[in-house]
Amino acid sequence: MRGLALEIVWGIIIAIASVLVFLSLITGTFQSAANWFYCNVYLKILSFFNREMASIPENCKPIARKWEVKIEKIKEGDNKIFSRILLAYIIACWKEAEIKGFYKTHPCYELHLLNEVEDVTEYNVSQILIREDHCTSIENSDYGCGEKDQIVWNVEGGIIRNQKIILIEYNHEKDAVEVIG
Repeated sequence: MRGLALEIVWGIIIAIASVLVFLSLITGTFQSAANWFYCNVYLKILSFFNREMASIPENCKPIARKWEVKIEKIKEGDNKIFSRILLAYIIACWKEAEIKGFYKTHPCYELHLLNEVEDVTEYNVSQILIREDHCTSIENSDYGCGEKDQIVWNVEGGIIRNQKIILIEYNHEKDAVEVIG
């Protein structure tokens, strides 16, 4: 009798599990769970090997956008040096959007300023771009660097002075990198 009851309990458990697997296949929850698992493992392996040039599958891009914001701390307070550093992050964000094929707005970097920076403007950054890069990496038509305005300066008062956090993101709608402070 006991053996029969145990067999019935196991049969019911297997039947319930089979129905749940069947329903998850029909409703798509199993597919989304498998996709979530695959993408998270794939992206973690990429970040472990630091493969920035690797392509990301289309179905993994929404997951990649959620955790790819890089937080950087910058100690530099000199205007010219910080402008150069900021330009490097802007260009890196632009290249990342091109390489990984992000076609929606996504944040690239969150810069935490540890020291006060003196009056950094879009003009400062654009002048470095014109002098050193000759507008080959990114264009900024606001200051005579190419035909497109690919650097959108969205900083309160137009000057980075006392802000402690600066967000750099790629904005697909504007086809530009936006500096938000």
